[in-house]
Amino acid sequence: MISRPRKSIWDSTSWHWRNHLMTQQEFVSAIEAGLASGQGASFSDIELSPDERLRSKKKYSTQIVPFSLNVKNKTWRGIHFKNCSVTGLTFTGAVLEDCTFENCQLAIQNWESRYSNCKFISCDMRSFSFGADQASNANAFQDVVFEKCSMQASGMDFAVFENASFLNCKLDRAEFRQVTILHSKFVGKLDDVVFGRDYTDKPSRLQAVDFSKATINFSIFPNTHVSDVTAPENPKIHAIKPL
Repeated sequence: MISRPRKSIWDSTSWHWRNHLMTQQEFVSAIEAGLASGQGASFSDIELSPDERLRSKKKYSTQIVPFSLNVKNKTWRGIHFKNCSVTGLTFTGAVLEDCTFENCQLAIQNWESRYSNCKFISCDMRSFSFGADQASNANAFQDVVFEKCSMQASGMDFAVFENASFLNCKLDRAEFRQVTILHSKFVGKLDDVVFGRDYTDKPSRLQAVDFSKATINFSIFPNTHVSDVTAPENPKIHAIKPL
């Protein structure tokens, strides 16, 4: 593995770390320093992993890795990640506001956490935990943009999306099970996507969801309550009403 130089750069407007293999303690300390400054913090070309063997692998975010850094009941505001690999991180009861993740590999576990006014751009999120095991642990995503993200086969159980935008994301085989999606929109291809779950008492709910710029193929909506949904403009799409 090639060792990268460690650099910590501070200026009068923000904290900025780059080209850095960070330990968990360094990562937490850097976040806390940026928040304490009142200016937020930015990270570029940072690799955070609890397992050093994984740091040199570009696709390790799709592997099972230990979640050993647990951030509980904290608020992260104004944090910007660019070209970063972040694994082994768990948010429990956390709030992330005005944060941006750009071209990042993310293996992050979430429990009872809320993302507000955040952006995920060109991120590998296949090992990002959107859903939860039960409603009491549900995560919320409000005013969040997902753009050109890899989200294949993601499980979204119990998650709440409000004013969310899914823009040209890879959502093949994603399952929005027992979710609530309000005033949101989907743009791009939706292949083999499941909205709802037919073997549960809790239905999914889609209200004021805009699919007008989406192309939907082989997708189903079992046990889903739908209202004010805008159908795709593609003339080849056919809606089948239940008997």
